Amino acid sequence: NSLRLVVQEQAPQVEALQRIADAQGTLCLTDAAKHLGVQRKRLIEWLREQRWIYRREGNAHWLAYQPRLSAGLLEHKVTVIGLDDLGDQRLASQVRVTPKGLTVLAQKLGGVQ
Repeated sequence: NSLRLVVQEQAPQVEALQRIADAQGTLCLTDAAKHLGVQRKRLIEWLREQRWIYRREGNAHWLAYQPRLSAGLLEHKVTVIGLDDLGDQRLASQVRVTPKGLTVLAQKLGGVQ
């Protein structure tokens, strides 16, 4: 009986997480933090500590670890930002959180503020 009550109480939360996981599009780290209700700085610290993201030495941009990319939790968005001195395109890469990644983060970051 008590298990049935727990399942009934958790059903809306489980349904909401499933809707997020099935959604389309990705979020930048700032928007993901807003959706999760945590500070951007805290989200980035957690992602770094848990080996979701890293920076190459001398680079300001975050990169996703390959297992997180392979699992569909994170993606890289590449944007053309202009031309360099030689006329070649300059590219910028940005880590994006997928709906599946947001669902996992929502579960793991439940108590993190």
